[in-house]
Amino acid sequence: MKYELTRGALRDILEGGYPDHTTYLQILSIPHNPKGGQVHQNVILSDGQWMSNLVVLERPLYSKIASGEINKYCIIRIMELTWYDESKRILVILNLQVLQSGTEVGCQIGNPQPFFNIKKTSTPAATPVPHTPVPLSRGAIAEMFTRGKPIGGVLQLLNITCYSLSKDDMRYFMHLSDGQWSSKDVMLHQKLLNPKVQSGEITFGKNCIIDVHEFYLHKTLLVILDLTVIRRGKLEKIGDPQPFDINASIKGAASTTNIADSATTSQAANTAPTTQHANTDQYDWVANFQKWGIYIKEATPRTKEHIWNNNIKIYYQ
Repeated sequence: MKYELTRGALRDILEGGYPDHTTYLQILSIPHNPKGGQVHQNVILSDGQWMSNLVVLERPLYSKIASGEINKYCIIRIMELTWYDESKRILVILNLQVLQSGTEVGCQIGNPQPFFNIKKTSTPAATPVPHTPVPLSRGAIAEMFTRGKPIGGVLQLLNITCYSLSKDDMRYFMHLSDGQWSSKDVMLHQKLLNPKVQSGEITFGKNCIIDVHEFYLHKTLLVILDLTVIRRGKLEKIGDPQPFDINASIKGAASTTNIADSATTSQAANTAPTTQHANTDQYDWVANFQKWGIYIKEATPRTKEHIWNNNIKIYYQ
């Protein structure tokens, strides 16, 4: 597959923007710069229009250079980034995806000009390139809960909460939005995704954008099997999503056996006694545990372990 570079994207990033999953860049060179007895791996990055050598790779990516996965002229997609210091002059790439090997590309794409040289000679009134927000899949929440399939799957993560039901039973619940509807009845698959979250392989940011690839419905609980975080960073809430009521949808259009079964389960759960717990964001998780068939004596919200760090990563200690 041939990828076209996202012209102008590098300038957007260097002026404080954040790349999305359709931003394609090229590594033009991978020189080594020894400093203080250590090797700081910098690269020359290009979008076909602009280029910059003030780009550094994080240490976990060094092994990909050694293996040849990251090489000269390769096409990449930045998955996570930060800045070296408050001056925001040096871009640090924390994670990236190689889309096409440099051996396949074979040459520099376009005639990129050094960005900071141009910036110094430009007028103070120059208007920065605005960053285009990632469009959410409006209506996807309703489709996923009622039809069992997304219409696009690009959603915004408004919050994530970790519950410990026992020493070895951790549940990660998500509050997802498609810009039109939102739902808290979403959980990460324990065996497939919990280890990735706990190891740091998957990291979330506040209001980050995710792409849900695979899921299934357990009664009225949406269990995510696979996802990709396509945009992190300091993001604002998109739209004014309203809480999606699957019970109301079922009553209005119970057209399939699965939906009818879910309605019966939900009605039975609504009559069951529930226990209120503090720090649940006015959301009765225990009632929903019973509704989903998760029978427990007590659920403890681990709010102290829910820490946002610079709106970039989420850590569970």
